[in-house]
Amino acid sequence: MISFSNATRNFCACDGQFGEAEICRSFTNDMFSKDASKVDGMNVNFTFSNNPVHTIFFRGVLNETLFCHEDDKRPVMVYLQAGTHYKTNSSRVIKQYLDPSMKYLQNLVKKCNINLERLQRPLLELGKTIKVIFSGVPAVSNDIASKFPHQGIPYALKYNSEMAAYIEMKYPFVVYLNLWNLTIVSIPRSSDGFHKLSDYNTMAAVSLLNVMDLL
Repeated sequence: MISFSNATRNFCACDGQFGEAEICRSFTNDMFSKDASKVDGMNVNFTFSNNPVHTIFFRGVLNETLFCHEDDKRPVMVYLQAGTHYKTNSSRVIKQYLDPSMKYLQNLVKKCNINLERLQRPLLELGKTIKVIFSGVPAVSNDIASKFPHQGIPYALKYNSEMAAYIEMKYPFVVYLNLWNLTIVSIPRSSDGFHKLSDYNTMAAVSLLNVMDLL
């Protein structure tokens, strides 16, 4: 639950952030005021909100200072996800989101390495010291698909397939995370036919962490 408020946490005990009540669907930035990279046992650097801890994109922003920190030798995880907001169109996602994100990331690595080389520190390398994960679009309910046909199963499957093929060809160091089977069985457990509730989100988080562990 993304809140330090006891009232919110008690009211939203079942589905937390994914509950229907407005009080459950808001969060306060105080949850991100702590540097999770300093938590005992945390050996991977994360970023989530505008107060980032380390190195995952949030709305296209990456914290350069933390990303290039020469004394932090932990692995870096970059998580990318897009599709629904681009009409489930792989060409749009590639042109407007994926390629620009990867170009930005590659340029940032080059910039960081200039300083690391000067300090005689190990250099950053995509796919090795920096792991990149891209996730496809989920399955939605028939009600959602009837209103937004481009989100329906045939379009979503086509999109996921095209994105996986492009990433394998253009960015072989990027891991494509396919949660389709998990999303399709979770449709009945969604708040609106698209946004899944706690059971799915918990399993999706576990899947992501398992992939990260394997990398």
